[in-house]
Amino acid sequence: MLNLSVSSFNWTSNEGNCTSQADAWNLVHRSALTVWFATFLAFSLLGILTNDVQFIVIIRSQTLRSGAGALILHVIANCFITSAIHNPVYGILIYGDNFWFARPRDICRYVYFLMSMTQFATNWAEASLAVNRLIAVGFPFAYKAWSTRKVTGMMIAASWLMAGASFLSNTFERSGRFYARERNTRLCTEGD
Repeated sequence: MLNLSVSSFNWTSNEGNCTSQADAWNLVHRSALTVWFATFLAFSLLGILTNDVQFIVIIRSQTLRSGAGALILHVIANCFITSAIHNPVYGILIYGDNFWFARPRDICRYVYFLMSMTQFATNWAEASLAVNRLIAVGFPFAYKAWSTRKVTGMMIAASWLMAGASFLSNTFERSGRFYARERNTRLCTEGD
């Protein structure tokens, strides 16, 4: 079992070799961040695999592709993008900024915009799917009109347009901005 408490280290101070509490705390921080990074990447890999399986099952079945299938595929594709691209990039930025490299100055502006846009598009895609299911259950006679390719395409396009429009002003620092916190976490965040 890995003990990550600072009190578990022996403190020695010799002329040639000095180990301080700060060095031990740095080791604990590094170990904890490494465990977090490995766990984060493992869950991202699990997300990639489960989304792949769902995507393949729906693509191979004509029955599952009809009706709300395109909306479901859209949600799965958004989750796949998050698991395969955004999560690893964000994890590398956090881990790398602590140990490998200095984060580029404006990286949060672009990375956080794309991550937030994908997350909002996923939220809107789920809302579109909920509307589709609500109409199917509550208004079955109107469902044919709501399940056409044109309406489904408009729902998918609208989810991305609304998501992009929500954060575009922050990307160009008009109503807020994406920036990197320098203290403690070094995460990208949104603010004024």
